[in-house]
Amino acid sequence: MKVKNLICTLVVILFMLLQLNAQDTTVHVVQDLESWTAARFEYKLNKKLKFNIGYNLRLEHNSSQLNQHFTEFSANYKLHDFVSLNGELRYGLKLKNSGQTEQYMRFFYASKFQYDFNRFEINARIAYQNRNVLGSGITDLTEPQYVLRYRIGLDYNIKGWKLDPKFSYELFRDTRITDPQFYKYRLRLGTEYSLKKAGEIDLFLAHERELNASYPLNATIIGATYTFSTKRKKKEQKDED
Repeated sequence: MKVKNLICTLVVILFMLLQLNAQDTTVHVVQDLESWTAARFEYKLNKKLKFNIGYNLRLEHNSSQLNQHFTEFSANYKLHDFVSLNGELRYGLKLKNSGQTEQYMRFFYASKFQYDFNRFEINARIAYQNRNVLGSGITDLTEPQYVLRYRIGLDYNIKGWKLDPKFSYELFRDTRITDPQFYKYRLRLGTEYSLKKAGEIDLFLAHERELNASYPLNATIIGATYTFSTKRKKKEQKDED
């Protein structure tokens, strides 16, 4: 009888363990390699004001699956040699884990400060973004997300070298919840290469990590952005006889 009771007990324990294991079948991705690419057109109206429009494509799951793609329009105004203001409007499509696609719109506002010291440039940016999922129409905004972003960067101009390094660290803070908290940070190392009249290429490598999460995602991001710039031509002045 003791042997039978022991066998029955082991069977019950094994059954309970199998049930517990079956209840949690969710796969949590904690490491990923993403790729971000973009193409932009920049128009410089004058020395202080410029506009940008661009298309962005982002891949995840070892850069094998579409994460999101979006079109972005931005304007930048230079208040002073070391202060500038930036505003952006983004409309995009994002692929959710369920396989469904959501439309979203994001408004972005930022102030950037920079200071040159010898061959170094120290810069800081404070930004606020408001992201909304679109419902049945473009004015039907749901699931709002309000985020404050704090970024500090350091650039170095290497004499006789075209690929000057640019490093930055950025924190993201969610402000829509009762107890606001930082939910991720991003480290970025990049450079820019001028193609002269053909435009400019921005290359970067970034590391992004989630904070205050049960299964924090650690993502390595490889990115490339091509920008073609043009400016308003000055009106030719006629020579006076």
